[in-house]
Amino acid sequence: MSRSVILVLCGLSIGSLGGCPAVPGGGGTQTGADGAGNADGGAPDDSAGGDGTADGGGDGTTDGGGDGVTDGTDATDDGGAGSAGEVGAVVFALPDGHIYRIRAEEAATAEDLTAALDALAPRGADDWVNISPDGAWLVVSTERFDAECAGFACLAVVPSDLSAFESVRAAGQVVHTEGFGAIAGGGNLIVFPSQEGPNQVDLWAMARTADGWGVAQLITGDSPHPYNTQPAISDDGSRVVFDCSPVPFSQEGTSLCEVGVDGAGYRVVLAPGDPPPGLAAGGALHHADYAPDGSIVFEASWNGERLWRLAPGSSVPTAIGAEFNNDNSPCVLTDGSIASLWLDRPGGTGTHELKVASPDGAEYFILLSQDIVDGGIGCGGGGADTGGGASPEGNGGGASPPVAAAQRYFPAEAVWYQDVSDAAPAADSEAVIAYLDSVGGFGLGRMQIDFSIEVLEAEAGTPSREFTPTEDWYDPDCDLDAVPVPDGGALEGETGYECENDGDCHLIVVDRAASRLYEMWRANIVDGEFFGGCLAVWDMTRVYGPEGRGRDCTSADAAGFPIAPLLFSADEVAAGSIDHAIRFILPNDRIRERVYVAPATHSTGATGGPAAAPPYGARFRLRADFPLDTLPNEGARVVARSLQRFGMLLADAGNVALTAQSDRFTTAKWAGLLESRDLDVIQITDFEMLETGAEQTFTGDCVRE
Repeated sequence: MSRSVILVLCGLSIGSLGGCPAVPGGGGTQTGADGAGNADGGAPDDSAGGDGTADGGGDGTTDGGGDGVTDGTDATDDGGAGSAGEVGAVVFALPDGHIYRIRAEEAATAEDLTAALDALAPRGADDWVNISPDGAWLVVSTERFDAECAGFACLAVVPSDLSAFESVRAAGQVVHTEGFGAIAGGGNLIVFPSQEGPNQVDLWAMARTADGWGVAQLITGDSPHPYNTQPAISDDGSRVVFDCSPVPFSQEGTSLCEVGVDGAGYRVVLAPGDPPPGLAAGGALHHADYAPDGSIVFEASWNGERLWRLAPGSSVPTAIGAEFNNDNSPCVLTDGSIASLWLDRPGGTGTHELKVASPDGAEYFILLSQDIVDGGIGCGGGGADTGGGASPEGNGGGASPPVAAAQRYFPAEAVWYQDVSDAAPAADSEAVIAYLDSVGGFGLGRMQIDFSIEVLEAEAGTPSREFTPTEDWYDPDCDLDAVPVPDGGALEGETGYECENDGDCHLIVVDRAASRLYEMWRANIVDGEFFGGCLAVWDMTRVYGPEGRGRDCTSADAAGFPIAPLLFSADEVAAGSIDHAIRFILPNDRIRERVYVAPATHSTGATGGPAAAPPYGARFRLRADFPLDTLPNEGARVVARSLQRFGMLLADAGNVALTAQSDRFTTAKWAGLLESRDLDVIQITDFEMLETGAEQTFTGDCVRE
């Protein structure tokens, strides 16, 4: 049995729990026509039964314009390029005390992350940085972002576009580490070393929850080694490979070990006494990373300091690039190319130069001829905005392609993030479910998924555009603010910003720097002119109460609350967790006529369901004992687990039950992850409706807050 211990990190010491709260940690500090309007004062709704699209898709790009601030690339042509396919990024530190990021392509320019982060919080030193395998997230040990970190760096999480930050806290306390840590794809899991376990140094894992970062879980409790350091997380976020050693600093006698992120399945992967045939035992194995094929790439000193690969299921390592001696601290890019620090390269600078090589080491180039700090480098995918790459065509409104929004939109206390696992069902839950079952359940008679809504992220410099209101804009419900329009973006169900198919054409843009979420119904940019239906501008720093933006007021959705926080993305599903409620819709004649409950603030005259029908704002929860093993894949099970924990909110009218975010601008893609009908086995009778508050009768007279 795994010796897995749950401890709360409190300030400087995990073990000194003196005054620590006995609850999991709280949140970090974050900055950062399916139908027609009705005649009762107007509201977007899907009275025509809008389906959206049934497939995922989208092939946009997320690379784009960076403006690196340091040169020193000095790329050479020592044998040709070592990578093909998607260009990833490498993060590292220099002796100047700054942290950097650079695209893994010849002649790339390094971006000074320390200088860039000064725009968010101009104080404190940055110790080290690592990047998630998908390239979308950075984890930093830094003295900035939190006054408690001054003089003693602690953990922070930053999206790859550097638009915001989150100081990681457990039980309200900052987190200090004993060296290099790692962050999983999706940004919801971090692993780091600390001195407060049963060994001299142990590894701990922390997962993001609906309420912030949870408690820290000891994952090396089964390790007999005194020093457990240098973690790397597998692409699927399930395992950690690390240095396990009898001595500090991964010196003589260090082995490679592996464990699950839950602390289970500890094993020694390879030891100094397991050399390949023909080489003497001894030395040290360290700085391992996972390759896309599941193999483990690492440094060993059996025959000089060289790089090796251990294939899945094998116990015999093979050498990578025999000509490289003094090759150190590898990490693996998404195409299998290997970045490492080559010391004393013939003809080089005599320092730790940054090299990128093909998976077999046959081809390589020098990415940076400067002395890199040999404390750990990190490799991530193309989610990082590190310069280079062409911008897709757009409306001419900005200089960078849009970035998919992947962070929480509102404070942790917002209703969308409430865990309703133990919430009481509504008094009329059984009657409502029985009624829906009698009329066919969900629209189309099944729980289908629509993948058509885009969420765009405005970057620094994205221009805002005024729009001309159309007949789908209502006063006083709707806002008239100028809207940031990222170049290369698209409306719901469209390939660009023109509403060619006459659908809902939602335009959703998040501006994290301004803490504003813009959601527009029936947007249309044609021949350079911007026309818009109802616009709702949401303050992302605010926890909205039951009255939302105003009683009887609509938004870009008929129920009156925001759309983006309820969409689930391919990145979330790939990371294994959807930590919020999900948007769902029903046909108008199955929604209670002119009634809503919080968090809804609106209904429509198009609704026609009886008293036994659910009202707008109804929150449904999947039964806890639903047999998840009946679902066809893990993606479907991730969605189902979210429905059990956070439920789904009735937001609009139409036929396709659940709404996911398009994958056009996300790192992960829906293909092979989740399909439109993977939840068909879930029936309306598998749900119950929860108690959310008093019923409100819709009058059509909006009173803005």
